[in-house]
Amino acid sequence: MSVYSNQYALKLGEHGDNGGLEANFKTPVRDPLLHTEYVSSVNQERFSTIGKLESGVSLLQTAQQQVEKIRSWLREIHQFLDGQGGKTSPLNIPKSVINKYLEDRLNLVKEAVDTASFQNRTILNGDCGVMAKATGQNLRFVRGSARVISSQNVGYPVAVFQAPKSSMLVGTNQVTAEDIQKETLIAISDGMQEARYYPRKDETPESLIVNLRRSLVNHNVEVDVFRTKDNRLFFKHNQLGSKYSFKVLSSNSCLVSSKPGQYRPSIPGIDIAGTIGAESAHGDGGFLIGDVGNKQTDGLIVYYDGTVDFPGQVVGHIETIQQGLTIPLDTAESKFEILSIPSIHPEVLAIGVTYRSGFKDLNSIRVSNEYEWRDALKMVLWSLVYLEYLSKELKAKEDDYVDRTISLLQGNTGSIPANNETLCFSQEKVNDMVSQLKEMLK
Repeated sequence: MSVYSNQYALKLGEHGDNGGLEANFKTPVRDPLLHTEYVSSVNQERFSTIGKLESGVSLLQTAQQQVEKIRSWLREIHQFLDGQGGKTSPLNIPKSVINKYLEDRLNLVKEAVDTASFQNRTILNGDCGVMAKATGQNLRFVRGSARVISSQNVGYPVAVFQAPKSSMLVGTNQVTAEDIQKETLIAISDGMQEARYYPRKDETPESLIVNLRRSLVNHNVEVDVFRTKDNRLFFKHNQLGSKYSFKVLSSNSCLVSSKPGQYRPSIPGIDIAGTIGAESAHGDGGFLIGDVGNKQTDGLIVYYDGTVDFPGQVVGHIETIQQGLTIPLDTAESKFEILSIPSIHPEVLAIGVTYRSGFKDLNSIRVSNEYEWRDALKMVLWSLVYLEYLSKELKAKEDDYVDRTISLLQGNTGSIPANNETLCFSQEKVNDMVSQLKEMLK
């Protein structure tokens, strides 16, 4: 953007960054040195606001390009793990080779995140959004909105009144050789997928657990199975929270069913309940989200999958720094919004997605057995879905800034309502992402 003096200014002209707003306007560019005129202080303010909006547009365009670059690396990982659409398994490759491949590709993702920049400022590692540090076992920072305020001292205390739990179910009878021999079908359904296992003639309690678990994994049912200390089947959903449930049936015995042939529903899971920085928050599984309207933590998201010794226990602290960019909403720049782009480092991607293999995030994936392979594939897919939605949100914000600029070019100098929600994912969007992931795993 040209520099304007107090008395004279150039008309809006050519900029060094070709990725700016010029692509959206088809009017010819005149020589700014030959076409100058007196511009009032009001128009100077208008041009200043337009310049800042244009910088926001260029930044968002750069971010979208870099997100797509990162998605290309993740698609390559997905293709490798998927093995020709599931027809082959990478487990036939030496584990050291598989994990070296994953490490190399994830390093490329990290490098892209750490080097993506605009005007000498990195844009995808939290440097243009909320950077945070979590202290406390089992506590993770996930994301922060444009409305999160930088914390003081040790950060915002996270108090948990109710720890999250998975839905679960314990078999009716103990696992005996007699019941195993009479059983012909054990079916487990999570509402989207169903696993139907037919016990073998030589089935033992030990092999039953192994084979049931393999059937659940092969059918992408998000439930795991164990044996309790008193020798009963114990089913547990892999995800935390109240919105995940399942049902189980044993056709000819009471290994699971209360009455043979009848489904038993799981005991409902529990969402986390607590506060962040002594402000209200709502739970979604293990995710604790600062409520809308909070003065300091509106839109701050943390993840906790531990337990508590008593209601209200402080399980850790979240130290936040808001580094979003200030975008003016009026020509006087008396009103503004914060453009806050979340970090997409592998250490914050896919947090809370898997429970079976113990992976904490995309950066922790590895493959040493079939279960880890399946979970690694799922975490890569989830990251791809998330980045697709993020890219759409960035484009929506870009379009918003373009519309604002057009309004100013048309002479509207009034305030434009803020829309800080664009880069904040609503529950509806999250549900859409979950549904899309399940469809991809069918």
